[in-house]
Amino acid sequence: MIENNVIIYSNLDGDITKEYIDSGETIWNYEHSGSIVTDRLLIDEKVCFTALSNTICLNKNTGRQVIEINDNRVNGVSTLKNHDNNIVIDSQNGVLEVSLKNGEVLKHIDTNPVTLISEDPILYGNGFYILGGKFNGEQGLSKYSYKDQKEWTYPIDDSDHSIVSSISFIDENSIVFVTGRSPMISKIVSLDLNGNILWEQPYEIYSNFKTILPFENKMVFVSNNDLTFISSNTGELEKKVHLPKKYFNLKEVHGNYIILQNSDTVYLYNTADDDLEIIRTPAYYVMEDAIYYFKNTTLISKNL
Repeated sequence: MIENNVIIYSNLDGDITKEYIDSGETIWNYEHSGSIVTDRLLIDEKVCFTALSNTICLNKNTGRQVIEINDNRVNGVSTLKNHDNNIVIDSQNGVLEVSLKNGEVLKHIDTNPVTLISEDPILYGNGFYILGGKFNGEQGLSKYSYKDQKEWTYPIDDSDHSIVSSISFIDENSIVFVTGRSPMISKIVSLDLNGNILWEQPYEIYSNFKTILPFENKMVFVSNNDLTFISSNTGELEKKVHLPKKYFNLKEVHGNYIILQNSDTVYLYNTADDDLEIIRTPAYYVMEDAIYYFKNTTLISKNL
């Protein structure tokens, strides 16, 4: 997390540190007992982070702990979201909405981990979406209201062994997800927000690299060694950009730049001039119009 001249980051031991970017001087440091941080959220002058066993919020200015949430209904890898200025802890086991004032659990949604296919339920608008097992005898993508009532299910035919799937993204126009156990039978499906199919197209997508992101009037994803662009309206292929190596995760779109990453390298693809830049770094952070990353122990910034 970066704002003004300070950065807040975590190390592999789970410690949270706030320091000045220009001098490297530490403002505060919070030791977190060796638990690796899986997600962070800056909300209402607090920095919250979740590890495998709990979620903690600190005062952004002092580093003092103000909230700790220990709830085995959302253990394991979790993500944090802001919903009406409360914290939403989103995991495969369930969803918790927690008051930012006192850590009180306001809402719990059991997402039935035994039958889930996707990694996490996705909250969007007035409901949340689960791509998973047999809900009331139906296998597919289901929308639930925030009051835990199912509104619809789009059934997925498992005759092609399409049991391993993931929701890629949801926006105001569509829900896009990938289905298929292997690259040879995988396909991308687009639904409207009422669960009606808009289109589906076959593409080779490996199970660990199913991220699809919207970009202008297109969608972009990684297929084999190619950064692949398809039409948002039809799913038809528009362009491929060859990558030097396989197995890069598509991370985010920022302006004209598409950012990909593996364990020790970040690729910046500039769509404006078709340029692919390689940065050797294990981690990065994008803030406003710049990317920040460490080279050895030096924090480097590059305008995007």
